[in-house]
Formats: sequence, structure tokens, C-alpha cells
Amino acid sequence: GSAIGVLLGGVLGDWVGRRYAAGRFDVALGGILCCAPFALTIFATHSLSLLKVAAVCFGLCSGFFIANVFSSLYDIVPSRTYGFSIGVLNMLGGLGAGIAILLAGILKSVPGIAALMLWASASAALAALSLLIVIHATLKAKRNDTGTFRSAI
Repeated sequence: GSAIGVLLGGVLGDWVGRRYAAGRFDVALGGILCCAPFALTIFATHSLSLLKVAAVCFGLCSGFFIANVFSSLYDIVPSRTYGFSIGVLNMLGGLGAGIAILLAGILKSVPGIAALMLWASASAALAALSLLIVIHATLKAKRNDTGTFRSAI
């Protein structure tokens, strides 16, 4: 699922990104939104068949995010800061993953893994929706200030 998702997500992100400035963000964040219910299903189901389907669907959707997360950053930062920007993004991703693992280990016995996944899925979906709103508002404001978004970079 992930291999197909990365390929399809990359092609779709390139295509949509050529059409409007927030295109890659939309594909990446849409992937996160679609992942949330499948992540929850993976940990909440007792059916092996449903687990397999949810895992493939999760991989497919996460591929859309993975394929576009770095390239979408290139759409909003100046080319002279690409390396630093990707370094910061990588560092934040690593820190976030480490904190999530630590919290899961601490909290796993209290609410249980399925409840943690419900919270994580809901949080990821809420974060993706919030980012979509902020990105579109920011790009709209920047487009109004400069005429086109990409010319400001």
C-alpha cells in the first residue's frame, strides 16, 4: 500500500501543485485525513481480514503524505534555505515520533492502545484540518500582497 501510495501521491502532488500553490499541501494533508480512520481500525479490530485491508489502505493514504511532505516545503521556503528547512522538518518529525513513543509507553496500561490510537487519529485529523485552513489563508494573503505566491520566493 505504501509503495503504491508514494508513487500515486507523488504524481498527484506534482499535478495539483502545478495548478495552485497549496496543491501539494492538500494532497499531503488529505493523506493524513484519510489515514486516521484506518490507523484506528488497525488497532481496534479483531478481524484479521479487516486488519489487512486497513493496513493496505493506511499505507496507501500515508504514501500521499510521505511523497509530498518535503516537496510541499519547497513550495513555501526560499531556495537558499532548503537544506536548513528540511533539517528542521526532519528534526521536528523525529522529536515528535520519540515523544509519541514515550507517551504511548507511559499511557498504554491506563487507557489502552486502542484508546490511544483513537486520540492519535483524532488529533492527526484535527491537525491536518487546521493546517489546511492556515496554509490556504496564508497563501491567499501572500497572493494578495504579491500578485502570485511563487514570485515572493
